[in-house]
Amino acid sequence: MLVDSRRFVPAHRRRIGLLGQQPLLFPHLDVLGNVVYGPRAQKLRRDKAKMLAMEMLERVDAADLASRRPDELSGGQAARVALARALATRPRAMLIDEPFAAVDIEYTPRLRVAVKAALTEVGCPCIIVTRSRPTSRRWPTTSRCWKVAGSWNTARPPRSWPTRKALSGNGYSSGN
Repeated sequence: MLVDSRRFVPAHRRRIGLLGQQPLLFPHLDVLGNVVYGPRAQKLRRDKAKMLAMEMLERVDAADLASRRPDELSGGQAARVALARALATRPRAMLIDEPFAAVDIEYTPRLRVAVKAALTEVGCPCIIVTRSRPTSRRWPTTSRCWKVAGSWNTARPPRSWPTRKALSGNGYSSGN
């Protein structure tokens, strides 16, 4: 993704989705505008970008929020919109950093299910970083999804990891 067979690929063309701890939605756009932004930046026609955005909002159970502004959303709603925005760019891979940190504890299990379902439907590989035991335990480590568990985990990286030396002592594990 960083380099293809002949040339360096700039960051804005790598198609890597990022879902961070904070949703960081554009405050001047409504929910639909936030999700449409990525596909439009990729030169997708307005009507197709809007259809794709609505499809992604439906996938994360947020289609009814399309006309709301970010300041009118709860933490869980904003996280779902951020996920829809990341998926609407049709990423080749997703990097997910503590996606449930800003979400109410009562809503986290539902959002975890929505995120896993959306990623499964889209089929892109992901790396999730979490310090949450429940998230780590309930998030499957598969050939298309890897997790890096946080500082509470005392396991050492397997010897087969090429980054074993860099990670040892930091409490990271492969999630196995």
